[in-house]
Amino acid sequence: MSTEVAPSASSDTDRIAAATLVTTTADLDAACAAARAAGTVIVDTEFERTDTYYPRVALVQLATRERVWLVDPLEVGDATALKDLLDDAQVEKVLHSCSEDIEVFSHWLGARVVNVFDTQLGAAFLGQRFGIGYGELVQNALGVEVDKKETRSNWLQRPLTDAQWRYACLDVIHLADIHAQMRERLEVLGRLEWVLEESAAIVAEVHGRAETPLEWRAVKGAANLPPRGLAAASALAEWRDRTARTLDRPRNRVARDEHLVALAEHLPTDVDALRGDPLPHGMVKRWGPELQALIDEVRARPEQTLPAPPGPAIARTQAPLIKRLRGVARGAAEELGLADELLSRKRLIELWLEPEGEPVPSAWRGWRWRIAGERLQGMVRGADAAQ
Repeated sequence: MSTEVAPSASSDTDRIAAATLVTTTADLDAACAAARAAGTVIVDTEFERTDTYYPRVALVQLATRERVWLVDPLEVGDATALKDLLDDAQVEKVLHSCSEDIEVFSHWLGARVVNVFDTQLGAAFLGQRFGIGYGELVQNALGVEVDKKETRSNWLQRPLTDAQWRYACLDVIHLADIHAQMRERLEVLGRLEWVLEESAAIVAEVHGRAETPLEWRAVKGAANLPPRGLAAASALAEWRDRTARTLDRPRNRVARDEHLVALAEHLPTDVDALRGDPLPHGMVKRWGPELQALIDEVRARPEQTLPAPPGPAIARTQAPLIKRLRGVARGAAEELGLADELLSRKRLIELWLEPEGEPVPSAWRGWRWRIAGERLQGMVRGADAAQ
């Protein structure tokens, strides 16, 4: 990416000085109306989730090329205007590495954010490092070093310190300048729609995770269990997630993966017998009867309802083909000057080889199909025919 700085309508200092703290519903309505009129809004959040299941949103930064608003969710009453803005398909929302912010808005507001431009993806489509961090992106694009001291400060404290105020403003000011520069280059290269398509896929994945029941794959160490153990691990994963949500505590504060694996492996008729080794005393004391009922239910399931044990890993059984597919995908990315992970990540390549997969995986039906998908499909079909 070019390191030329996109011209700003006003200086960073001027924009920081003119930033507005939003603490009332009326002020939020006005800020969102101004952002909607601009057609593009830069969005960032500061949140805390060390001791909770759900993120505790502490600050929302909004910006256009001219204005900055710091929205205080601890003070603002009705945030409907912000939800409506995020849900508005006519307004482009610019975020960097959007997944966690999307989760914040989903839980806090029930928002289904649409029309997202993720600058982390934009950088990858312009040949920068895949998964580039915000600080590195700002350095590359604007020649500015981001002061990271405030990243882990207490954003729930009030009032915000001067340093926090400056940091929060610059987060979106820099992103506004980068977006202007990046969008222009992507349009020239014909890749803007690719970024928007891939950003939308990430948003859909975030919402999908929240709506998809957990299974044994969510429990590290469960893959080697027999079918009934896999069923128990799935049920336990669901129980842990449900309990963590109810208590608003991190999952591992309810039960660690090794505790769930121990239960799924032993399928005890008396959970209390596992107290202390391998299960913590507190876990058994608090949830022993609940866990016992769950284990008993799994033990009573008919054999035909149990999950099949996982087959051999795709990478082990078809490693040579995967290597060839990745080579073609990587070559296509390099030819266009894309970050090669956009096409050649192992997870993406293995989608072609899923036993129950579709002829063209959904991730390959859009912009990837035009670049490399058709070639990869031909290679997979050729390999199948040769067997």
